[in-house]
Amino acid sequence: VSASLATALVHYYPLAGSLRRSASDNRFELFCTAGQSVPIVNASVNCTLESVAYLDGPDPGFVERLVPDPTREEGMVNPCILQVTTFQCGGWVLGASIHHAICDGLGASLFFNAMAELARGATKISIEPVWDRAQLLGPREKPWVGSPVRDFLSLVKDFDPYGLAIGDVKRECFFVTDESLDRFKAQLL
Repeated sequence: VSASLATALVHYYPLAGSLRRSASDNRFELFCTAGQSVPIVNASVNCTLESVAYLDGPDPGFVERLVPDPTREEGMVNPCILQVTTFQCGGWVLGASIHHAICDGLGASLFFNAMAELARGATKISIEPVWDRAQLLGPREKPWVGSPVRDFLSLVKDFDPYGLAIGDVKRECFFVTDESLDRFKAQLL
């Protein structure tokens, strides 16, 4: 895990940075310096993967133990934290806590796919991340939005979208059968 992480971070270097709030508008700013890395927490559990049905329908409380749970301050200093949890059978799982200001679910999936490719012996990753916002937004003669979005949000008196705390996040697991999903799709069509 460590070797593939180190190589993947060459491409996904923002995950090793740290976050701060801008003094002027309270928005997130990313700071990257040489030598920063992603912390890896090593943990173990006193059960086998078989005893927890290979994590197919596990107890949500148990699943939470497989993922790092940083404080708000820790999440700013280390916006990506990994946890390797080893089971008695020798199997292991990789859990992650990634600040959404760094990447979304798709970005995190691409990062983990890159790690997996490298762990399997690939010499390069199949999808290179793009960190240049100009490339992400595409070429433009004129900007589409003439002023920052925060100006539109300021129409509501004293509204500060970047200063709001979201509170405690509640995690829930639920299971959807293929049949239920098919019925739901049929209702939408």
